[in-house]
Amino acid sequence: MKEILALIAPVSLILVVYIIVGVLLYYFFITRKLNKKRDEFIKVHETLKVGQNVVLLNGIYGKVVRIYDEYCDVELNPNNIIKVSRFAISGIKN
Repeated sequence: MKEILALIAPVSLILVVYIIVGVLLYYFFITRKLNKKRDEFIKVHETLKVGQNVVLLNGIYGKVVRIYDEYCDVELNPNNIIKVSRFAISGIKN
């Protein structure tokens, strides 16, 4: 019995080390990707100005007409203005 345990213990330890290393690598790459997306999102909202063409999260394109604290007025067509959350803007288009 001791011989079997002596053979299994190193293999189990190596397996646990591989699992821990795998989880750490996965966490590192996911965290990096999320931080990059968050930084892009913050940059978009800090540089948002009246007159810029934007795309909303649902794919609607428009031009920013007014900016308030929590929302913006976006013009889709002439005389067609909608009020959207600032956080619904996913990107700025030129």
